[in-house]
Amino acid sequence: GGRRAVSDLNLEIRAGDICGFIGHNGAGKTTTLRSVAGILDFEEGDILVLGRSMREDPLWCKRQLAYIPDNPELYEYLTGIQYLNFIADVFAVTGEERTERIREYGDRFGITGRLGDLISSYSHGMKQKLALLSALIHRPRLLLLVEPFVGLDPEAAVVLKQAMRELCESGGAILFSTHVLEVAEKLCSRIAIIRQGRLAADGKLDEVMEALSVHYEREAGIAQAIKNAVTYPLIMVFMMLLVILVLVTKVMPIFNQVFRQLGSEMTGLSKAILDFGTAINRYSVVLIVLVALLAVLILYFGKTKSGR
Repeated sequence: GGRRAVSDLNLEIRAGDICGFIGHNGAGKTTTLRSVAGILDFEEGDILVLGRSMREDPLWCKRQLAYIPDNPELYEYLTGIQYLNFIADVFAVTGEERTERIREYGDRFGITGRLGDLISSYSHGMKQKLALLSALIHRPRLLLLVEPFVGLDPEAAVVLKQAMRELCESGGAILFSTHVLEVAEKLCSRIAIIRQGRLAADGKLDEVMEALSVHYEREAGIAQAIKNAVTYPLIMVFMMLLVILVLVTKVMPIFNQVFRQLGSEMTGLSKAILDFGTAINRYSVVLIVLVALLAVLILYFGKTKSGR
């Protein structure tokens, strides 16, 4: 439709940064990462990789990157080693470098013994490890990851964290999306929070948390003001109904006597009013209690939420 997935996003990832990209489902995390990777086109603005434009020089920019989605699509008719050599060829990694890196990361992720097997025989976790190895094989300047720890066993998760730190220590940078705040707290040097397609906060973790607390306190104040504007009028309405019901129960017996004296001269409307009065009298106590209870509940929940 006409809704923009991401709008007016200005985010700089510097060398050495491990930046956690946090946001709810549909906030625009994956759209942003796919755009930075050059997979998804964008209508306005530009993406600069080491100062060069993704619009003007996309191939050069993509050579500096590696992107791993949450569910990587691999060529399953290839063996693991064939796939890695294919990726190394794409990025012009020399034979000596690729051999060394495949052995290093293959051993660390525990998949060296399976590299000769077809990828179609791999489990989801094995495919994810192979994809991570293929991303690291050309030592990218910027590594883009979507929920990289989902599906990894604990040992592989530790290896990935070590590899991420090593990449950044050598001058690279990482931007990865995650729903796990604990991972971001322990691993990231920076946090960026996206909300409804716009950057809500960006900086060190303590700075971001402080900015968010101020933001949410302000929103809570606005929400409470709106709640009060609705709650108290509703209470007044119910109190008026309560008063009316009490009055009706006092007045209806008088009307009943008048209508009974009319006898056969009562019209259809008169009979309807008489029936209504009889019903009100019969259930007056129940109605008064219900109305009073609703008023109390509205007041209680209004005060409870305002105190949170």
